[in-house]
Amino acid sequence: MRFHRLLLSALLFSCAAAALRSESPVHVVETGQTIYGIARTYGVPYESILAANGITDPRKILPGTRLVIPTSHRVAKGETLYGIARTYGVSLEDILRVNKLTPGAVIKPGDLLVIPGAARAPAASPSLPAASSAPGGTSAGAGGTSGTPAAKPGSGAAAEASAKPAVKPSAGGAWPASGDAAYLDGKLFGVGIRAEENAPIRAVRSGTVISAGPFRGYGRVAFVQAKDGLVYVYGGAQNLSVRIGESVRPGTEIGRAGIDLKEGRPVVYFLVFKEGNPLDPAKVPRE
Repeated sequence: MRFHRLLLSALLFSCAAAALRSESPVHVVETGQTIYGIARTYGVPYESILAANGITDPRKILPGTRLVIPTSHRVAKGETLYGIARTYGVSLEDILRVNKLTPGAVIKPGDLLVIPGAARAPAASPSLPAASSAPGGTSAGAGGTSGTPAAKPGSGAAAEASAKPAVKPSAGGAWPASGDAAYLDGKLFGVGIRAEENAPIRAVRSGTVISAGPFRGYGRVAFVQAKDGLVYVYGGAQNLSVRIGESVRPGTEIGRAGIDLKEGRPVVYFLVFKEGNPLDPAKVPRE
C-alpha cells in the first residue's frame, strides 16, 4: 500500500507541473517540406499528424499550412483502450471518437492511436518542461497557439539553457545518460539531460521497477524504488527495457533516449522523490 501511495504522490506532482505548460506544438509548413520529413523532425509517426489535422492526402499540404503535432501512442502487447485512456488521463470515449473506433473495437500490437487533447487545434497537451541553470525558476512558456508564432524544434527555453553552466552530481556520481544536465524550469524539481538520440538511459542505483510506460508529456517513463524508499524517475525514453516488478542494478539499461517533441532533440528527465516530495537529483544517493 505504501508503494501505491508514494507512486500516486509522484505522479500527481508531475501532473501538476505538466499542467502549467502550454499547448501542443504547431508547425508551419515551409517550401519544400513534406509530411514525412516533418514527422521525422518531431519524432512522431506521420499517420498521427495526418489524423490529428484531418488530412487525407499528404501531397496536398501547402507552404503556410499550420499543423498540430499530436501526441500518439503505439499499442504494445497486452494493452487495452481502457488502460491507455487511464495512462494518459483522457476518457475512453474521446479516444474512440478521435480514432474513429466503435465501442467494441479490438486493438492489436503495433496499432497507432492519436491521443485526444493533442488532436484539436489548438491542442491542450502539456509539453515537456524546459531546462534552467538553477532550481525553482519560473515556468517558461512553450508551444505554438493560434495567437502566437508557431513552435519550431530547438526554439524553446531548453535550447537557450544549453549555454548555461551544466549541473554535475555530487561526490563524483553519474547521470542516467551522457550529456550536459540542467535543472528543470518551473515547479517540477529535477534535471533535463541533453543526450544523443537512442543513447542508453541507465539506472544510477539498485531498486525495483514499480511503474513503467508512457507518461503524458515525458515520453516513456520508469519509476524505480530503492530499498530506502526513494523513487528514482527516468523519463524521456522512446522505449523501455524494463518492466514492472523487475530488479535493476547500477548501470542497468532503463531504455533509450527519444526526441523531445517540443525541442526537436533528445532530453532525458531524471527526478527523485522521497514520500512524494522531490529531492535534488544531484545530491541523492548513487551506487
